[in-house]
Amino acid sequence: MGRPGARGSGGGGSPRAFRSTTDEVATIEANLAIANMGFSEYAEGVDPDGVHRGS
Repeated sequence: MGRPGARGSGGGGSPRAFRSTTDEVATIEANLAIANMGFSEYAEGVDPDGVHRGS
């Protein structure tokens, strides 16, 4: 199935989880709270190792 927080859902659908650096957590939370960006936009924009590091 893959490691926790890895990119992908395990079933070939939309990503359900990703990891982030601590510096980016507040930005992600704020953008999700105001619907400025969707979860899938963050999840699909992670680095090859499955970590969101910002832009």
